[in-house]
Amino acid sequence: MRLSAARVRFAIVALFCAAVPASPALALDHVFENLVYGGGGDEPQLRVPRLEIRDTDLSLDEARRMLDAQTPAEEAVAIAARLRAGRIALPEARIVFGEGMGELVLRQGVIETLAGARFAKLSFAGAQGRIDGKAAGEGEIVSGPMILTDGDFSKLIEAARKGDVVDGVARLGGFSWTGLRVAAPDKDVSRAAAGGNLWRLELASLTGATTYAGDIPTRMVGKMEGLVVVAPPASEAGRELAGFGLEKVDLGFAFDGQYDPATKVFALNDYSMTGAGAGALRASGSFGGVEPAFFTGDQATRLAAALTGDVRALNLTYVDNGLFQKSVAFYAAGVGKTPAALRSEWAMMAGGLLPLLTGGDPAGFRIAEAVSAFIREPRSFSVSMKGKAGPLRFMDFAAMSDPATFFAKVDLTVVANK
Repeated sequence: MRLSAARVRFAIVALFCAAVPASPALALDHVFENLVYGGGGDEPQLRVPRLEIRDTDLSLDEARRMLDAQTPAEEAVAIAARLRAGRIALPEARIVFGEGMGELVLRQGVIETLAGARFAKLSFAGAQGRIDGKAAGEGEIVSGPMILTDGDFSKLIEAARKGDVVDGVARLGGFSWTGLRVAAPDKDVSRAAAGGNLWRLELASLTGATTYAGDIPTRMVGKMEGLVVVAPPASEAGRELAGFGLEKVDLGFAFDGQYDPATKVFALNDYSMTGAGAGALRASGSFGGVEPAFFTGDQATRLAAALTGDVRALNLTYVDNGLFQKSVAFYAAGVGKTPAALRSEWAMMAGGLLPLLTGGDPAGFRIAEAVSAFIREPRSFSVSMKGKAGPLRFMDFAAMSDPATFFAKVDLTVVANK
């Protein structure tokens, strides 16, 4: 993603010139007031009433040039990249969206112990803002605290200097975000419609933690809880959800992975998504030949490293909690059939077609039996895959152009309701 000079500067200040630990207390303190960046047309504008840089090695002139909107972006980024400070504080930062679309106010932003684009802690106490939907009405944004710890944005800053942020990799030891609420008006729905015209999104919490060996992540865990999306009842999405038997979408997510740089094996312990009143989908597996560069290199290096890996085992499990039944009922109503009749048809089709689609491989009959059993009584469904002659390289999958080739190399086990 290419960035304009204005957007590069906007990102620098929005992240408080993000930088992590290692610097002793330094001598100079600088305070700046009424900083303004961007603005005009659809460009957002950042307003900083007061910015405090404490215990820094930057001279007043260097700090002023870094923050001056007229300074060339490359020079500003270069100064930010070597910034060292004990603390940077923004009591308030106001983002004004383009074309009078509203604003967002961030409260009590702090970065602690900066050195070389690394920081010990970056935090906001919260945020509150409004969304101006013009004739559609107003919405709001409310956020609780956001906290990042043990961060390293040096590669992102270097990538920003080159104008392509996808080549940058950020490091974070910990992340926590709680209490997000967004209400946004739908311009295609009348404000007077039953139930109003606001889309609502809530996030209870998003947390994560990573352990590193040098720059290489060795343990990664994350969890998202209480992601709720509610569509306006009169909107097309709201009507479809109601027809599907849902008033809202309520999701959760979890991730747990480990990497051993010595053996180059990545273990996916858990990758799961759950939906209230719907079901749960979980993946796990083991992948070999994963080069450390996959986690630390630029975009091209990461892609090249990914292609050298292999799949040693991959498991997928789905546990139904109403989603399949709702799907069948929704589709059955659209074609004028009963859910029971539709399930029977689908089970018969699966039993007849899947063996043909798998090229007559004996595994096709076992897959067809499991799929038919799940359709008739949807409780759980699992798929396990591994290579018949050992790990399967990612590049091997590109050569599997037909079912016969696939089943000649892959041992696929499919089980329903067990």
